[in-house]
Amino acid sequence: MWSAVEVNVGIICACIPTLKPLVSFLLPRWLGESRAVSSAPRSGPKPNRSSNSHVRLGSSGNAEPTEETKQISFASDTGKGSYPGKGSYPTQSANGPQISVTSSLRGYVRYPRIPGFDRSAVRKSMVKMTSKEARGPFILVTLLVFLWGFAYGLLNALNAHFQAVINITPGKAVALHGAYFAAYFLGPILFGYRVFERFGFKITFITGLCIYSAGALMFWPSAVLTSFAGFWISTFTVALGLSTLEVAANPFIALCGPPEHGETRLNLAQAFQGFGAVLSSLMATFALFKGLNDASSLVDAQWTYLAVALFVAFIAMVFYYYPLPEAS
Repeated sequence: MWSAVEVNVGIICACIPTLKPLVSFLLPRWLGESRAVSSAPRSGPKPNRSSNSHVRLGSSGNAEPTEETKQISFASDTGKGSYPGKGSYPTQSANGPQISVTSSLRGYVRYPRIPGFDRSAVRKSMVKMTSKEARGPFILVTLLVFLWGFAYGLLNALNAHFQAVINITPGKAVALHGAYFAAYFLGPILFGYRVFERFGFKITFITGLCIYSAGALMFWPSAVLTSFAGFWISTFTVALGLSTLEVAANPFIALCGPPEHGETRLNLAQAFQGFGAVLSSLMATFALFKGLNDASSLVDAQWTYLAVALFVAFIAMVFYYYPLPEAS
């Protein structure tokens, strides 16, 4: 039932911007607009709307490109560049970006220039991809959705065993759970969204995976020392990485591929999150943490988190070399 509610609420939220013309007409003050319209009949020659028109006048009188001819202008450090199969693209002038009428640039975006990343200068935008082209990136990002569900179930099981081993108070048990959700609240606000906005999907995924791997490694000394503070910091760090992943993963899944299938992709990916949470809880209860009844046996759990940290680091390397699509 909740999955059905979430899909419908998401569609409603996505459709809200289309109500702007209606709100502008009925309640213009909400948008800071004036509803006053001159009653005098319009006169003068009608604008030419033939297919040869490439620009229109904006509210300030400047020429603006139409939807059919809007193009992306790219500029690099040298002021020149190229895209696959074509010559140099226009540079950015002091008065603003130039308007290119070369249709071969349509549907392509450029990454920020960071050494070691984004080996092709221009790549097809994810919103222009077909279902077949988007299949590989969708599967790879769905793996991330599975990972944060798996991590949540694993942490819940480990916290329960940790509570039984060192006899922590109910207040500390709540604090362990609070560390997870506090990181989910703070992570996107402090740096998750900023990294996503500036560098795009790929670097945000790698950043989140690196933080996730570091948090998993922190469980090794926490298990050896049976330290409540260590477990709290480890849980908080893992959740920071997961929240960074989730900032970019949901928009990526919604945008990568035909838009009419966006809700289907989101619903399918979120199903793997629930599957990961259930699977990790079963593995932790009946296999990984079975028989953890004293401090010495709790040390065995550190090997599980070491394996998780190495696997997450491997996934980060996969994202480093995979040609992940982007959107402007």
